[in-house]
Order: sequence, then C-alpha cells, then structure tokens
Amino acid sequence: FYSGPLDEFFEYKLGRLSYRTLDFIEIRTSGDYQGGAVVNYCDNSEKFTRISEHKHFTPWEAHNDSICFKEYSREAEENDPPYYPVRLVNDNSILEGYVSLAEKETAVTFVGRLGTYRYLDMDVTIDEALATSRAYLQSIDSGIPMPTFIHPPITKK
Repeated sequence: FYSGPLDEFFEYKLGRLSYRTLDFIEIRTSGDYQGGAVVNYCDNSEKFTRISEHKHFTPWEAHNDSICFKEYSREAEENDPPYYPVRLVNDNSILEGYVSLAEKETAVTFVGRLGTYRYLDMDVTIDEALATSRAYLQSIDSGIPMPTFIHPPITKK
C-alpha cells in the first residue's frame, strides 16, 4: 500500500502535481483556549484555517494547561510536505500519465488523499481505508491480487 504523493512515487518523472501544505503556529496557554478540539475558520476574517486544541481529543483526561496549533494553508512548494491535492486543470494530463504508470504496477495499491490525488474529507478517507482493508482480506481469501486503485483517481468515461 502506498499513501504518499502519487507523483513522488514515480520520482516526478512526468512533472509535479499541485498541492496545498500547512504551516503550524503553536499556542501554549493555561486553562481552556477554545472549548473544543477543533474550530474551523471558514471565512476571510482570519488568515488561519483552524485551531486544534489537543487536550479536547482526550476529554477523559484533566489538563490545567493547553497546547493548540493554528493552521495556515498555502500552496506547497517543492520541499514542503503535501497535505491536500489541488487538482487544477493543468494537473489533468500529468495525473492521467501517473495513473497510466500506476496501472502498470503489480505489487502496490495506491490509497488515500495523496496516493489517489483526490481531495477527501476525513470521514471519506477513513471509510475508504476500511473498504481497502476489506478488499485486502478478500484478496487473501480468493488469491486474486489487489488492484492498483480501489478508488480510482480518474473516472473513466
């Protein structure tokens, strides 16, 4: 299984696909900073996109202090970690080329946001991971190899 960037797997031989990355700014404070694990800022009133306050991910624990992170989204540059595929019109031909290369692979299944170059909400990502694990168990039982993509990046017409 490969969940990294599809273009990176092939060492960018057809060019780079477009991604967004995140910059994180740490906030340390006493008490409760925002009252919940994640608050999204969906309008342009703030330059960051969300704040995550980690102590709320484990509400059964008690913490007097808090650590939060503000997330700033921007276009990924060459050495940035990619977080989200952008899928610009200019990426289509490059993506088609990488999908063709991937379909020639016999021992790897490409998964997740980066491996299939699709923007996915986290609930969809988790659902697809579960579907992939079920497909893998079926492939073991049946002796049929796993496909290159359980969830193809391109819908064929």
